[in-house]
This record gives sequence, structure tokens and C-alpha cells, in this order.
Amino acid sequence: MVVGIDPGLSGAVAFIGSDGPEVYDMPTLRVGKGARRRLDLVGLCDLLRSMAVSRNLVRFIIETQQPMPGQGVTSTFSTGYGLGAIEGILTALGVSWRGVRPQEWQRVILAGAAGEGKDRALMVAERLFPGAELRGPRGGALDGRADALCIAEYGRRQG
Repeated sequence: MVVGIDPGLSGAVAFIGSDGPEVYDMPTLRVGKGARRRLDLVGLCDLLRSMAVSRNLVRFIIETQQPMPGQGVTSTFSTGYGLGAIEGILTALGVSWRGVRPQEWQRVILAGAAGEGKDRALMVAERLFPGAELRGPRGGALDGRADALCIAEYGRRQG
């Protein structure tokens, strides 16, 4: 059993087990009127703990992130903060985890798939996991879910 994590605020946590996939949006919250969305550390800890303890998981795979050219300071800080929070929670829970660069999992999981960017991951995830909830009520992609499932599938294939 493997968990894949797309750590962005619009990311997700995906579990692949014997009963099929489960996908959860990254827990976030807003504090105060007009406040920006931020990571819900308590909600994330509860989610990861429930997966680690109740399901006896083998491993967690986290997409590692790095600043991109032209990315703003706030976005860069948010990216690093989220990744560090996830790594800290998993370490505190005493579970094994591994980071994977986006290029690495995409090269393995998206090989030969048509399309570009998020659409490509969405098409592959829908093919691999036809019952997974990857789209909203209006048919749009639920950001992060396809990537999280693909990351988990990458971890599963790595043994």
C-alpha cells in the first residue's frame, strides 16, 4: 500500500490499497475575514496519521518541489512551507517516506501518454483508476488529485 502526495495548497493525498484508490484534497483553511488559504496542519496530521496507523502502510511518496524561474516570493515560500510541514508530520509519525522529483515520476507514469501538463496526468489517472473522483460536478479537473494518484502509482511500481 502506497500514499502519493502532491503537496501544494491545491494538492491532494492519494492512497492506493487493495480496495482501490482513495483521494483526498489537501486540507486547507482560512483564518480571518478575507484571509488567504493556508495548510491546515491539524487536518493534514489527522489524515496522514489515519493512513499510517489504521492501514499499516508501507510507504509515502512526496513530490519534491523547488522554486521555478519567475515564481513569486510568496509562492516560493508557500511551496517550501507545505513540503516541510508534510515531511515533518511524516517524520514525527515515524513512517517511511521518500521524495520524488516531478520529472522522475512523470517519466515513468506518463510515458507515451498524449497531451501536456495536468491534462496528461488526468488522462493517465482516469485510465489507471476509472472509479477515482478526479473531476468536479461540472466536469473540471480537481486540481492535484490526478498528480497525487500518479505519484502513488509511481511509488507502487517502485516496489
